[in-house]
Amino acid sequence: MPHPLDGELLNTGDTYMMHSGLPSGDGQLVDESTSATYTTTSTNRDELTQNPAAADTTVGAPISADDQEVQKVCTIASSPINIIVFGDTGVGKSSVINMLMGEPVAAVSNQAVGCTYESTKYRATIAHQEVMLYDTAGLNEAEAGTDSPQQAIQNLRSLVEDIKTVNLLVYCIRGRRFRKIVADNYNMFCKTICGSKVPVVLVITGLENEDNMDDWWKENKVYFDHHKLEFRGHVCITTIRGRAFKDGLGPGYIFQNLYDVSKEKVRKPLADHAFGSSIPIVLPKYNQTPMRGASNSPSLVTLLFSLLRWFGDRWSLLRELYRHLTTADSPRREHRTERQYGG
Repeated sequence: MPHPLDGELLNTGDTYMMHSGLPSGDGQLVDESTSATYTTTSTNRDELTQNPAAADTTVGAPISADDQEVQKVCTIASSPINIIVFGDTGVGKSSVINMLMGEPVAAVSNQAVGCTYESTKYRATIAHQEVMLYDTAGLNEAEAGTDSPQQAIQNLRSLVEDIKTVNLLVYCIRGRRFRKIVADNYNMFCKTICGSKVPVVLVITGLENEDNMDDWWKENKVYFDHHKLEFRGHVCITTIRGRAFKDGLGPGYIFQNLYDVSKEKVRKPLADHAFGSSIPIVLPKYNQTPMRGASNSPSLVTLLFSLLRWFGDRWSLLRELYRHLTTADSPRREHRTERQYGG
C-alpha cells in the first residue's frame, strides 16, 4: 500500500498543495510507521494549572549524553529558532502543534475547557533542525470562561519579551466566512507587538468537509488583500481525523487521508520560512498596544450603560415633575367643575 505522504508536495506561489494517489475516504487504515515521530513528554493544561512551575516546561526529544556538549556549543553560538502559534480559542492551535510534534503533546480546547495557561514551549524537529514551538492562550479566551482578552494580549507581550527574538509567526484561523476579528488579531500581534518585522504563515483549519480544501483560499483571498494582511505562505488543512468507521467499513477514520496530507502540508511553510534571521522584538509601550478592534476611546458597553443611566436619571426627574404638576393642578380643575355645574 503506498504511504499517504509519498505524493509530491508542491509549492505554488507559497500555496502548499499535496498531489498524491490517495483515495478519498476509502476507510483504509494508514500505516504511519514510516512517518517521523518524536519521543516526547506530554504536558497538558490541567497539569499546568496544578503545577504553575511547569507552565514554561520544554517538552521534546531527549538528548543523548554524546550530543549534550554539541548542543551547549550550538546554544551559545546561535539564537534558538522560535515559532509562535497564535489565534482565537478553538481554531486548532494545539492540534497544529500536535501535528508538528508527531504525537498528541498539547491539550486541545475540547479536552480541557478554558485551558488556562499562558504559553507552553515544545521542542520539535523541522527540516532536520531543532525549533521551539510556542502554543499560546486563545485571544478570545474570555468566552471560554477563563482569561480576559486583555490578559491574553498581555500573555503574548510577556512571551515575546521573554524569548526576545522571533523567527516565525503561525496564525491559525477557522475556514469560515471572513470576519473583521481576523484582521484585528493580525494587526494587534503581527503589526503592533511585533512591528511588522516577523514573517507570518497563515494556517486555515476546519476544511475537512470541503470538496477541495485549497479552494477556500481562492474564494477568500480578496478579503485578506482588502485588509492588507500579508503572509509568506498559507495552507488549507484539517486538524482532525474524524470519527472511526463503523463495523464493516474497515479500520481507520473518516478524514484520516486528509489529515495525513495536512500534516505534511503544514510542515512545509515552516521549513521554508522559519530559518531566516532571528528578529529581535522591541515592545511598544503598553498604552500603544490597543485591544483588537478597539481604540483608546470608551468601549461601546461603557457608553451604552452611561446613556441608559443618563436616560434613567432624566426619566426620574420627568416623573417627579409630572406628579408635581398634576397635584398642583388638581384644585383648579375641581374649582372649574363647580363653577360649570353651579356647585
